[in-house]
Amino acid sequence: MRRLTVLLALAVLVPACDSTFEPRVEDAEAFAIFGTLDGRAATQRLRVQDLASSVFETPDRLPAEITSTEITSGRTTTWRDSLVTLSSGDPAHLFLAGLTVAPGETHRIEAVRTTDGARSSVTIAFPTPTVAARPQDTVSTAVQVDVAGLGGARLLEPVVRYRVRRPADPDGPSFTATAVLQATDGGAVFTAFLATAEIRAGSILYGTEDGDAVLTDARLEGVMASAAPVPVTNGAGGVAWAVPISIPIPFAPESITRVGFIDGR
Repeated sequence: MRRLTVLLALAVLVPACDSTFEPRVEDAEAFAIFGTLDGRAATQRLRVQDLASSVFETPDRLPAEITSTEITSGRTTTWRDSLVTLSSGDPAHLFLAGLTVAPGETHRIEAVRTTDGARSSVTIAFPTPTVAARPQDTVSTAVQVDVAGLGGARLLEPVVRYRVRRPADPDGPSFTATAVLQATDGGAVFTAFLATAEIRAGSILYGTEDGDAVLTDARLEGVMASAAPVPVTNGAGGVAWAVPISIPIPFAPESITRVGFIDGR
């Protein structure tokens, strides 16, 4: 009787062991794709895992072709496979591409299994933000600036970059002032303190002496980043993104001259 009990227990355990140590995806999902598209880098990197294979098996080369297409221009890039070792000591496949990304572009990344044609994809549309200076009253030296078109993205480390010069010089230095953003529907707003910028410009250009400062450019700069990774279609994982922005701020001429700048834009 005890022998029969042991055999029955083993019969129950065998299927459980098989499913535990040979995990496979039962549905149509093909690949797991993870990573970030970074507009500050010339080389992009994505980790790709074949969901049809065991997590305990990492071949030297993944049976997959990874391509990306910029939808507007039609430019296609082929990614190359590399086998790396993670900090955990586990091997993984990292795909690399010589690729730059920028606001306003849309990139579709597709992974195709070469053995059966199964595929996963992810499409990333980079927003094109805009800025607009609000009309100011006749005495204010500060201007509110609206940022629109972020599409739910975050704006990291935002600053206003002012470029200035002396009247007789062809060019000059630039400096930045932190832009403190307040969220609005689909965008943000911040205040540009032009009077403070004019004082700092004079200090940079003339030190303790008096002199006029010409403002040649003012723009909002920072890094626009996804609020969450874009999920993979017919697969697992997600791809985040981050791109630098540099957008001219269209201050009204009277806003510039009111604080003592010479408008040289």
